[in-house]
Amino acid sequence: LTQDYSLWELFVVADGPSPEGKAIIEGYGDKRIKYLEKPWSGVCHTRNYGKSFARGDFLAFPSTDFKLMPGCLRKWIMWFQDFPHSAFVYGGYRFMKEGRPAFDFPSQPFDVPMLRTFNYIDGGFPVKRELCPDWDPDIESLNDWDFWLQVVLKGGVGQYMMWDGKP
Repeated sequence: LTQDYSLWELFVVADGPSPEGKAIIEGYGDKRIKYLEKPWSGVCHTRNYGKSFARGDFLAFPSTDFKLMPGCLRKWIMWFQDFPHSAFVYGGYRFMKEGRPAFDFPSQPFDVPMLRTFNYIDGGFPVKRELCPDWDPDIESLNDWDFWLQVVLKGGVGQYMMWDGKP
């Protein structure tokens, strides 16, 4: 809600019943935020379910502990405008512990050989809809790594947003 870019929608998908979660989401009173619920089936099925409702040109799959700092959505859109050949944009991020910064992960410039051997892109960054694969429910660990490799196999190129030390 602190974003200065207003053309977004958020689907909060509960992987199993969550009356408390539904009440929290409805309490925001913002029509751009929608609560969805499905029977438990795991994170990949849940992300694919949410994806099926999305209407935008860009999709992102932030996890429950992901926080977008003010201005983040605008920056993402600007990067896509500046680098229209890119399938996705990504950058560094900050890990928090008990509400305090624990450490920063600056990530690194896009490099396919490196991506084949090292998972350096978080699954919460945005990708163009036309190159967005389904999340593979048979992969229980490191499914974000598989996701980005699938984007690259579809011909996608990532654009690294240089880390400036700010979240």
